[in-house]
Amino acid sequence: NQDTKHNVNMTYSPNGNRVYYSNCSNLNFSEIRCELYYRDVKADGTFGPPVRIPEPVNMAGFTTTQPTIGFVNSLGKEVLFFVSDRPGGEGKDDIWMVDVNGNTFGNPVNLKDINSSESEVTPFFHQGSQELYFSSFGQKGFGGYDIYKTSVENGKWVQPVPEPAPLNSSYNDLYFVLTLAYPSVCEKWHYPSQSHCL
Repeated sequence: NQDTKHNVNMTYSPNGNRVYYSNCSNLNFSEIRCELYYRDVKADGTFGPPVRIPEPVNMAGFTTTQPTIGFVNSLGKEVLFFVSDRPGGEGKDDIWMVDVNGNTFGNPVNLKDINSSESEVTPFFHQGSQELYFSSFGQKGFGGYDIYKTSVENGKWVQPVPEPAPLNSSYNDLYFVLTLAYPSVCEKWHYPSQSHCL
């Protein structure tokens, strides 16, 4: 962390060898702008130096934040999901995805099948179920932000399904996660019970 910035939204790669996160700056009293970085995890568990993910994943003048990563079986590749207010989206804040191959990143793709004219935020990809969870302000739900899930069928993201009450409420329901998504991470960092590794 730096005095003028803060790091948030950490997420580990499926093999546990890399951590992605948002590096954010307060532009003014009400506006925050973020960029995505990663750090490789060394054999002793310490972190390597920070690496800013290059354009076009990060885009000057726009926020790129809230990463989550997983290997999407039906697409046959590792995918980094994130939230951005950049042009080319469906609404205010949209969920985007980009292919990851080692240190190489593809071109971001807007998830038009699930984004609305409002905001979709806080994505979480669960490796075991292959489902992408997120919160939406634009879908018709209980009120405020509600939690939805989707998955890939025949190469497309299916219509998002809302979670029932009490997970969703009339308040803003955000940052939904399930238990640790990657068994390899559990084994690497010696979690005491495999029940944590769904």
